[in-house]
Amino acid sequence: MHTREFEQSDKIVINGSEEELAILRDKREEERSKVKDEKPKKVKNGRWVVEKVVGRVETNGKIENVKGVTNDGTVKWFKAADLSPANSNNEALSKIFLSNYQTLKANVDLLKLIQMGLTFSDEKGNLPTCGTDKHCVWQFNFCEFNPNEDVYANDSIELLSQSGIDFIKNFEMGVDANRFSELLMSSGIVLNDSVHWVTFHSGYDFGYLLKLLTCKNLPDTQVEFFKLIKLYFPVLYDIKHLMKFCNSLHGGLNKLAELLEVERIGICHQAGSDSLLTSCTFMKLKMNFFNGSPEKYAGVLYGLGVENGQNAY
Repeated sequence: MHTREFEQSDKIVINGSEEELAILRDKREEERSKVKDEKPKKVKNGRWVVEKVVGRVETNGKIENVKGVTNDGTVKWFKAADLSPANSNNEALSKIFLSNYQTLKANVDLLKLIQMGLTFSDEKGNLPTCGTDKHCVWQFNFCEFNPNEDVYANDSIELLSQSGIDFIKNFEMGVDANRFSELLMSSGIVLNDSVHWVTFHSGYDFGYLLKLLTCKNLPDTQVEFFKLIKLYFPVLYDIKHLMKFCNSLHGGLNKLAELLEVERIGICHQAGSDSLLTSCTFMKLKMNFFNGSPEKYAGVLYGLGVENGQNAY
């Protein structure tokens, strides 16, 4: 079945239990047939009023920010989750609540992984050569995303295509995610406390990794999610969290690398290049701001865990 690109008239449902999201999905086709040319109605959701919600799904599995208007007139930005038409069922919408983890879960459960980049190094940042005279970095292109059927945003597809990603080739010749999961599980890099995982703003990264490794949707609660995180990735660092303790640093990964004078090798938005930049940036950050010992800041995913009042580990 062909799935069209999202349009401005499509409303994004903000968080909700798995059961509530299933209800909305089941009603999608029924409601679409009844859509009339009318403005979306305001729906009260606690102190929130869902007045106008516009969003697009990015092909890397994350959904762009959506703006909500509170009852006191202030503006708050948050991540969006599932889809329904503009006149979606008000009763179901009224039960929807704001939760960073529930947003992450809804996105990861719904969408597909396109790429994964892995960079390995020792504690000093030295990269493997694998018996060659060059350093090795790994990038895996998966075959699950079908541009002719799966949801996408045209501008995101264009951006990634300009970065060299061939979606048709990936679909026809890419890595099978299930087979990759089997090999990753037996590789020794998960379930191993001697392996330290380094990412940037990585809630989604670990969400997709858990989905890949367990072949299941994410747990219903954040507590259960972190239990799995601790099991599969005993030691992890989220650079975005580390930046909170470096007063002079700000911005995204590219900006941080620029501030630390870390040069990118490869093409931006390619997973292999991004993972290498993440590794090199972490090594520079660790030495310049943490005297080589950032251990006390491990185990926190930016936006989750202690970031919102709950201990990650």
